[in-house]
Amino acid sequence: MILSQADQIREDLRNNPLKTAKDKKKFKKQVIDSVDDYLQYILTDFGDMTDRLKKVEKIISTTLEKN
Repeated sequence: MILSQADQIREDLRNNPLKTAKDKKKFKKQVIDSVDDYLQYILTDFGDMTDRLKKVEKIISTTLEKN
């Protein structure tokens, strides 16, 4: 079964209660990577929505100028 990255982190945490410093560091890296991926997704989505909004804004402004 293929798990999402967040589910894999939860599974790793259940199977390994972070007893050593190496395990803690690995877990922190997984969390930071997950947060980074999510932020990249949000920023990309925000950029796409901004581009769409600019296009709609341009269409509206040209339509209003014609009238």
